[in-house]
Amino acid sequence: MESDSSLDMVNATEEAAMHLRIYGQVRSTKNLALGGGNVNCFQRPANIIFLAFSLTCLIGCGGTSHTDFAQQVRDLGGTMHVHVDFGGTDITDGDLATLDFPDTVRSVSLCDTSISDAGAQELAKGLNIEQIDLTNTKITDRALENLRLMPRLCMVNVASPEVSPQAFGKIRFFLSDRMLKIQGRSPILALPRLPAETDEGSTEDIPEAAQVITVEPLPRGERLRGYDLAVAKHDGELQIHLDFQNSQITDEDLASMPLPENIRSISLRGTAITDQGVNELLRAGNIEIVDLQNTAVTDA
Repeated sequence: MESDSSLDMVNATEEAAMHLRIYGQVRSTKNLALGGGNVNCFQRPANIIFLAFSLTCLIGCGGTSHTDFAQQVRDLGGTMHVHVDFGGTDITDGDLATLDFPDTVRSVSLCDTSISDAGAQELAKGLNIEQIDLTNTKITDRALENLRLMPRLCMVNVASPEVSPQAFGKIRFFLSDRMLKIQGRSPILALPRLPAETDEGSTEDIPEAAQVITVEPLPRGERLRGYDLAVAKHDGELQIHLDFQNSQITDEDLASMPLPENIRSISLRGTAITDQGVNELLRAGNIEIVDLQNTAVTDA
């Protein structure tokens, strides 16, 4: 009897995972057409708990640092791209002075903050930063001159009260020319911030088959130590994009690596990943965009 019950729960879980994938694909048909193959396979399902079947082994839970995770990704032939979002927070110039911007950081948003020229200058520590949003801040034309010195910067939004139209036009022209010359630009796309943990989501638009409640829920996704905690200290959100396009990554590699909760998008295009590997992505919890073009993934 016990055996039959367990089997029923396993079957229900597998069916739920299948329906969730198919449902996400249907919901994202428009994005699929416009996004050149980026498939929104996982719409973040609020209050959905899946049976911890083959997903019970979270590797390195709570012990992996930002730096260590980035190295693991590189070892598997991938690249880790990070967007740091401080938009609308109380972050100050002094706070930015205490923060580093490691090579993984490719995009930063400081829109709607009190950041001034002094704070904007701190962004020069990020040698790989390509995108910056300084909309509605306290920066002046002087900050735009400093931004020119950032070696990979090619996209900015600096529409702020103290920025003159002339300076705005000059920096946009300068960076549009640079954009054509920079090799290996980051594919990262800044996404809306996740709702606060206290917010209660709705399951009204989630298929019934996907709402599987069990007595053994999956553990929370891992939170990386180090840089991620430093960003969170200032109410910032760190978003990770993993790019494994055309790499040798396998289903087993995905099963053995940590998948932090702030992974928001992943490209597995042109890899040998199958349905088994895609199921591992459920561990991350907040993935919104998955690129599975030219893989062995099926509708099942």
